Amino acid sequence: MIDQTHIQVKTASALPIESHVIKVKKYPLNRNRRPSNVIHVTARAPSSNVVDSCSFRWNSLGIVVLGNETAGSESNQLKNPFGIYIDNDDILYVADFGNNRIQRMILSTGAITTIAGNGTAGNRTGTPGNATNQFYGIKNLWLDSSYQYLYVVESLNNHVMRFSTNSINGTAGTIVAGGNNSGNNTDELNNLQGIYYDTSSNSMYIANYGGHTIIKWIPCASNGSFVVGTSDSKNFRIQRFCAKNGYQGTTIAGGNGADNSSIYLAQPRSLHFDSQMNLYVSNTTNHRIIKFVKL
Repeated sequence: MIDQTHIQVKTASALPIESHVIKVKKYPLNRNRRPSNVIHVTARAPSSNVVDSCSFRWNSLGIVVLGNETAGSESNQLKNPFGIYIDNDDILYVADFGNNRIQRMILSTGAITTIAGNGTAGNRTGTPGNATNQFYGIKNLWLDSSYQYLYVVESLNNHVMRFSTNSINGTAGTIVAGGNNSGNNTDELNNLQGIYYDTSSNSMYIANYGGHTIIKWIPCASNGSFVVGTSDSKNFRIQRFCAKNGYQGTTIAGGNGADNSSIYLAQPRSLHFDSQMNLYVSNTTNHRIIKFVKL
């Protein structure tokens, strides 16, 4: 039997789309397989004034909005960026993995600030650091619907940290999930890679890569519960799958191999859309964020 959970989501206010109800299919847990990055969903939407996102197209030539092909630690540089998030005010947040920090960029002005992390790796076991204002293996991030809190995945510290979005460089965060060393029990996390925050249930859904599971965890609870399955990193492209097309994949960005030109992607790790449905991709190997303009 397949369980179905209803999650209320809202689209960008600039688009004439009402709230949708999405049914997420939860498949029985198979601990012998790693969870994929693909979740099969079916959406029930209003019959009028609906934009068919399956018809959207993007310019194949990307625009570099942050970073370049050279890794660096200046405010306008990145080093192996992973997760990204764009809020409704078109503010971009970047998990700057190699620099152990979170960068915030106001897309309309280009202003960039470091809001978490101090550039030094911090391992909670004591080496090379032990402060909660440091990161060690940041892979992904998500914001709550009010944009008050930022949730950050630390794969090498096996926990999730929470920061205020008004934080500044060096501000200490709070451990809200994991933090009990690496393990596969419900009070532990193991090389976590991704996160989604569901405001309606005040819960985080965590891709627990090393434990082969998806974990649901309420922030600051002592333990989570097992739930359990894009960007296409090894093929250097972003794929879209639509029910109306029989879930046949369509390449919407990249797919030309790996290179430094802005028509190429090199190990894309995360994506997000701004209020105009322009596509942003973290181009990890080339140390930059690429924007693909919606046509």
